[in-house]
Amino acid sequence: MGNSPVILVVDDEPDVAEILGFYLEDHFTMEYATTPEKAIEVLKNTAYDLLITDLNMLGVDVNELIQLSMKIKPNAPILLSTGEGEDSPKVIRAMELGAVGILVKPFGDPEEVQKYVLGKYRDKTTKAS
Repeated sequence: MGNSPVILVVDDEPDVAEILGFYLEDHFTMEYATTPEKAIEVLKNTAYDLLITDLNMLGVDVNELIQLSMKIKPNAPILLSTGEGEDSPKVIRAMELGAVGILVKPFGDPEEVQKYVLGKYRDKTTKAS
């Protein structure tokens, strides 16, 4: 997929990351990180266009990941992957730090997930131009 945008998925559950990859691989090139160390390394060293991060990972302060991503790639949209609702204090804090949307687990219809992610990608990248 030569020039397709790159999504970085950070999730400590490889199965969840794989499902997202399956849903989105027709529109994006997928990169994955499944450990806190790998997440930070990949954030710093990968040219990604959109970040999807699990909100609740062992050993990871997701807010730090969001802040790091905002510093490195301020125009790359950040989506949260979570089973929590949008009124959760963790979600609210992540949104205050720069996350632009939520993918609620379990993920629904693949086409709806594609439309949502593409929409968030286009919204943020259009505003940055």
